[in-house]
Amino acid sequence: MHSLVQLQTAWRCASAYRKYQQLHSATVVMQKYARGWAVRRDVRLQHAATTKVQTIFRGYVTKKAFEFTVSRLVKMQSVGRMLLQRSARSRRKPAEAVATSRLHVSVALF
Repeated sequence: MHSLVQLQTAWRCASAYRKYQQLHSATVVMQKYARGWAVRRDVRLQHAATTKVQTIFRGYVTKKAFEFTVSRLVKMQSVGRMLLQRSARSRRKPAEAVATSRLHVSVALF
């Protein structure tokens, strides 16, 4: 009878160990998939954040380039208008230029 008890004990031990191995194996597989999902989620979030930073930086660079272009165009326009005024003054009659300069002086006094 003692040997029968030892046999049952060994059988229960082996059976419990197989169940433990199956449970452990299933747990490892579940952890593997869960960790893979978490890593893919983190990479996706990091990619989205990186894309957002790149978008903001590129927008900033484009805005600064546009502002620089506009300022240069305004400067060119200003110089062009100045040159037009100079050429228009040089084509005036001398007496007309003197009268205009007196007008500017009298306006400046008031």
